Amino acid sequence: MEVYAALSEHFIQSKEAAILPSLKTLIPEFIKYAVNRIDYHRPLLPKEILSEQDKTGEIQSDLWVPLEDLFNGWQESCQVGQEV
Repeated sequence: MEVYAALSEHFIQSKEAAILPSLKTLIPEFIKYAVNRIDYHRPLLPKEILSEQDKTGEIQSDLWVPLEDLFNGWQESCQVGQEV
């Protein structure tokens, strides 16, 4: 989302600036397609893999905010709260 926001702002502010023609094509195409695809880059995780005890912060599993610590195996994931 940060890349989307930064590119959107850059594109708005650089309409009069001389930038590469390829970027004048690439940035609007990224913005156009990112809106419909960003949600799928961070799918909701099953509640079974989330730790019941948080070390720091707070975890709200229904938010589309990345989690700090994902592990594989038997170790409980997501003991560190979400960060925005």
